[in-house]
Parts: sequence; structure tokens; C-alpha cells
Amino acid sequence: MVRVMIFRSNREVIGYEIKGHTGFAEAGQDIVCAAVSVLAQTGANALEKLAGLEPRIQMEDGYLQVMLPENLQESEREQAKTILDTILVGLEDVVDAYPRYVRLRYREV
Repeated sequence: MVRVMIFRSNREVIGYEIKGHTGFAEAGQDIVCAAVSVLAQTGANALEKLAGLEPRIQMEDGYLQVMLPENLQESEREQAKTILDTILVGLEDVVDAYPRYVRLRYREV
């Protein structure tokens, strides 16, 4: 099972952490794992390439954590919010479709 943790501060998403493997299918054939991976990596890439931010990223096999940098300007915060909220909608959709393989939780930090 993949465990997704959404980190929020004052109810706004400031980052996410994804751990594990879904076990839906064999490696290379796992559409659920692919969906989560694409969303997670797209979020990190969009924060860098579209918003021009340098999120803190930790990545290894079966693990990805993406956190916004601190002290963002208001315009940067708005761009980041749009990106992170969009990624969250996608992750929620995957959880709704495959609840046995992906768990989503929220943590206020």
C-alpha cells in the first residue's frame, strides 16, 4: 500500500510525502503506482519549473517528500497553492478509485 501524507499549515498544503508501493500489479505494470508517481513528480517539477521555487525534495526508492521553502512571497505562495491543490485533487481521485492500494492522510504542521 502507498501511504500519502499531505502536510498543511493553516489549512493550506505546504508539502507531501509518499511512501511504499501499491502492490496492485507487478513492477512496470502497476497503473496505480504509476498514477501516484506521475502526480507526485509533476508536483515537484511544476513547483520548480512553473513557479520558479526550490522545494525541499527527498527521494529514494519508494519514497518522495516535497516541501515548500519557507518565507514565500504572496505571488509565489499563490502559484504554489494552485499547483499543490491540483496535485491533491488528483491524489484524492486515485484514492477514491483504488482505496485498497492508496491511503491519504493529512497532518497540520
